Amino acid sequence: MAAGGAVARRYAQAAFDIASEQNALDQWKRDLDLAAAVFANPQVARDFDDPKVSEANKRNVVTQNLQGKVGPQALNMVYLLVQRNRTILIGKVAEEFTAFYNRARNIAVADVTTAIPLGDEEMRKVVATLSRITGKQIQVRTHVNPAIIGGLVARVGDELIDASIATRLHELALRLA
Repeated sequence: MAAGGAVARRYAQAAFDIASEQNALDQWKRDLDLAAAVFANPQVARDFDDPKVSEANKRNVVTQNLQGKVGPQALNMVYLLVQRNRTILIGKVAEEFTAFYNRARNIAVADVTTAIPLGDEEMRKVVATLSRITGKQIQVRTHVNPAIIGGLVARVGDELIDASIATRLHELALRLA
């Protein structure tokens, strides 16, 4: 893990510990996701990368964008990152917090690739099947790749489930060869 990733993970762990103590995991997740969205804005990112912009002006930007929208402790965390010139880490902090959050809530993220977009009923079946296999609540990120021809490929953490027609055809070709 890169140095920035390790630092972001420490901030995320501290936020997670506070959120757990306060039984406020959902609120902190929303707060950090909102802060990350603000700092993902290219104009905001440019302003915070510009050494000519004073810390006071940067704090004002944070106040304008986040005060009243996030909890006071999350806001203080962002101010701390401004003070330490580490606002570039906010997106990674939110991402790391989400990983802690998902583990605590028994949620797994599945990347599901299909040849064509799935309908609602097909998506429910995929979620139910992956949930049964993993024993976790599943959040799906969908991808479309016509090269798999049909079926699906799902990745949940380190586990890969390849039920694509392209793979089955490849395996058949190997057996026939």
